[in-house]
Amino acid sequence: MLDHNKQIKSAALEELDSLRLQVASEPEEIPDEKLAEFSALESFDKDKLKTLIDKVIVYGADAIEIVWKVDDLFRNG
Repeated sequence: MLDHNKQIKSAALEELDSLRLQVASEPEEIPDEKLAEFSALESFDKDKLKTLIDKVIVYGADAIEIVWKVDDLFRNG
């Protein structure tokens, strides 16, 4: 039974390490043509926003943080 628990713990730690690597990975590159589509949005488009936003953290009624999937969404040139 103890060996079984150690195996479960080991597998869980490996999965946790894998998830940490995914979170720490560099932002993905989105082609400029695709980014141009987002600049013309006139209404909320959930599917398109999912392409840009990794997560939204709500700290309170008047404080949020948006974590982008791209490095610098508003870069020049």
